[in-house]
Amino acid sequence: MTPANQSTKLKSSFRQYLATIIVNLGTFTYGSVVGWSANAVPYLQSQHSPLQNGPITNEEASWLTSLLGLTAIPAVPLYSYICQRYGCKVGGYLVAIPFIVGWIIVIFADSLTTLYISKLIVGFSSSGCFVVSSIYVRDIAEERIRGSLCSQIVLFVNTGLLFAYIIGGFFPYQIVSFINIPVPCVFLAIFYFLPETPIYLMRKGKQTEAAKSLQWFRGKDADITQEMEKLKEINNSINSEDSNSASFKELFASKRNFRAFSMGMILFCNQQLCGYFGILNYTVTIFQESGSDLSPNVSSIIVGVMLVFGTFISTLLVERAGRKILLLMSDIVMAVSLGGLGLYFYLKEQGQDLSSVGWIPVTCLSFFVVFFAIGMCSIPYVLLTEIFSPKIRELASSIAITEVWVLAFLVAKFFTFLGESLGLYGCYWLFAVVCTLGTVYIIFEVPETKDRSLDSIQEELDGKRPSSPVDEFTYTSTTKIV
Repeated sequence: MTPANQSTKLKSSFRQYLATIIVNLGTFTYGSVVGWSANAVPYLQSQHSPLQNGPITNEEASWLTSLLGLTAIPAVPLYSYICQRYGCKVGGYLVAIPFIVGWIIVIFADSLTTLYISKLIVGFSSSGCFVVSSIYVRDIAEERIRGSLCSQIVLFVNTGLLFAYIIGGFFPYQIVSFINIPVPCVFLAIFYFLPETPIYLMRKGKQTEAAKSLQWFRGKDADITQEMEKLKEINNSINSEDSNSASFKELFASKRNFRAFSMGMILFCNQQLCGYFGILNYTVTIFQESGSDLSPNVSSIIVGVMLVFGTFISTLLVERAGRKILLLMSDIVMAVSLGGLGLYFYLKEQGQDLSSVGWIPVTCLSFFVVFFAIGMCSIPYVLLTEIFSPKIRELASSIAITEVWVLAFLVAKFFTFLGESLGLYGCYWLFAVVCTLGTVYIIFEVPETKDRSLDSIQEELDGKRPSSPVDEFTYTSTTKIV
C-alpha cells in the first residue's frame, strides 16, 4: 500500500470513528441512566431520602429500576419507522430530547411518582439510541472497519455506566442529574453537523446528496465511484424487499429460518437471564449486603472499570476471534463467577466469618462483567446480522430487540423478589444455571459464522455441509436494525 493510500484510509477511518463517537453519545447517556439507579436506590431507601413520603421500599425500588423497559419496548418499532421514513438525523434528535427532559424531571422530583414518570420518558430514548446508532453506523461504515465501529455501541454504554458509578459515588444525589444533562445536550448540538447516511439519501432519490455524504465519510480524496454503484444496487434490492416484505410465518417456513430464529431467541434469553441488567442496577446494594471491607461505591467503580476493560477487549477481538469461542468463554466464566458469588453469600448467611475473603464479591463480579462484555453482551447482535437472509433480517431483529427489553424489564423488576425468595445465593446460582445451559446450547447448536457467507451459514442451519465458507464483500446488512 502506497503512503497516499494509507493517508486516504486514515482520513476516511477518522471521520467514520468521529461520527460513531458522536452518535454514541446517546448510548453513553443510556448507560448513565442505568448506572444512576445503582447509587440512587440505596440513597432513596435511606433516611436521607429527599422524597416527600420518605424512604422507598424494595417493591418501589424494583419499579424504579425496571419502568424504563416498559416504554423501551414500543419504542423499538417506533424509532425503526422514524429512521427508515425520516432518516437517522430526525431519529437522533428524538433520542436526545427525552433524555434531557428526563434528567430535568429528576432534578425537581420530590415524589416517587415523578421519578417513575422520568424513567418512563427516558425509556423511549434508551431504546431509540440503540436503533439510531446501529442503523447510522452500519450505513456509514466501510466493510474493513464495520465490526470495530459497530462494537463501539456497547463500549459507550458501559463507559456511561462507569461515569454514573463515579459521579454517583462522589457527588450528592441532587448534583448527579445536573452533571448528566450536558451529555445529551452536546449530542444534540454536534449531531446536527453530521451528514445524513448515504443509503437513506439514496432511498429518497437524492443521489447527489448521497454522493456528498459518502464523500464526506470517505474523505475528499477518496474514489467513491464503486461504492456509489453498490449503493444503487442496494437501493434496488431494498425497494424489491419492501414490495415483498417478510411475514412472521416466514420465520418458521423453513428449517434454516426456524433454527436461526430459535438461536436468536435463546441467545438473547441467555444474555438477559444471566442477571446482568439487575446486577448493574443494584451494584451498590450488592456490595452493601456482602459485608466487604471495600466501600460499596468504590467496589461498583472497580466493576465499572472492569466492564469497560472487557468491552475494549471485545472490540479488539470481534474481527479476530470466532463468534462461537467468545460466546463459550463468556458463558463459562460467567457461570463460575456467579457460582462463586452465590457460594460467598450462602456461607455468609450460614454465619461463617468471611472477613478475610471480603475481596471475593468484587472479584467475582469483575470477572462476570468482563466476560459478559467480551462475548454475551455483543456477539448475539453480530450473529443476528449473519444468520438471517436480508428479507427477514429486519423482522427478526425487531422481534429480538423487543425480547431483550421485555426480559430486561422482568429481570430488573423481579431481581429483589428473587433475592428475597431464594436468598441472594439462590438468585446467583439460578443465573449460573442459565449460563451453564447456555454453554451446552452453544456447543451443540450455534455455528461459527466468522468469515463465512450467508449461503454457507444457512446450508449448515439446514443440516447440510456448507459449500462456500468464505464471505464476500457485501452491503446487504447495512440498512438493517441490530
